[in-house]
Amino acid sequence: MIVLDYLIFGFNKYNYQTIVNKGSLVSTTKIINGTPKTRDLKLIAKDDLSILVKQDYIIDVNRNIVMKTSFWLL
Repeated sequence: MIVLDYLIFGFNKYNYQTIVNKGSLVSTTKIINGTPKTRDLKLIAKDDLSILVKQDYIIDVNRNIVMKTSFWLL
């Protein structure tokens, strides 16, 4: 019965909230030496991103994207 009590507590207090939906635009950046077609780089979410949070919480996400800047485009 104790395990069932913990499960009930968890389901009553926590839930999954989706932060980013699959296919949504996460960020954009400008490529200084890019061609007209590649100058504006868009980062698109490959999958949904969901996290487990307390039901009372409000999620406010700051998106800090870090990219390696020294790479070659072929």
